[in-house]
Amino acid sequence: MGTRLPARLVLLSLLPGFAALAAGDGSVAPVAEDGPAALAGKAGEAAPAPTAPAETLVSTAAPPLIPRPDFLSTLVAPGAMAKFTLAVAYDQATDQIPEWGPAAAGLRRRAQILFGGHVVDTSLEYSISGWRHTDFRYARCQCKRFPARARHAILGEFTERRADGGLALPISRFAGAYSSTLAAIPFLPSRYGALDALNRGNMIVATDLGFNFLQEFWPEIKRALLHGRFRPAP
Repeated sequence: MGTRLPARLVLLSLLPGFAALAAGDGSVAPVAEDGPAALAGKAGEAAPAPTAPAETLVSTAAPPLIPRPDFLSTLVAPGAMAKFTLAVAYDQATDQIPEWGPAAAGLRRRAQILFGGHVVDTSLEYSISGWRHTDFRYARCQCKRFPARARHAILGEFTERRADGGLALPISRFAGAYSSTLAAIPFLPSRYGALDALNRGNMIVATDLGFNFLQEFWPEIKRALLHGRFRPAP
């Protein structure tokens, strides 16, 4: 937990998501890229009238919610295990908590602490999102253009989806991330405190944001790896 992100960088990373939420009551509905107005512009005609009141329309920026898996499946999901493995590898390679050393004993202690934090993180995300009826999982944008997809990946870290297709504040995600790092403090050397937990929580948020981009553009990344081409829509 010795790595600390500058406070200005952390604040700048939070601005895009919360700026999108500042205009409402803590929730915001995403805008579909290809709505009626866009279609009308392409055809040169007037936009068709909506078939339902605006507040009942569901955005197509992300697919509808699907029933979430049980807790154990969420805990050991491939994406979650990939993040856990990456965190262990990073901490071992950079000798986080130097008192534990770089040998196998240090690796074991780092893995134990990080997996315990992962359990706390997932438990809070799962329980709070269930109580709030939101989904903290990332879902690819149904839009096609690169700017819209990149915006969706960023917004996805600072929001959670509601059943009606709207977005809500990421209470379960942030509660899980920062509580998991605070819960680890008693098991670390005495020189580590709340500020270290805060910085580690910031790293979790940054890692999640990176994984959002990885999931969003994975089809293009896979094609580039297999065929040497990366061509998202302009």
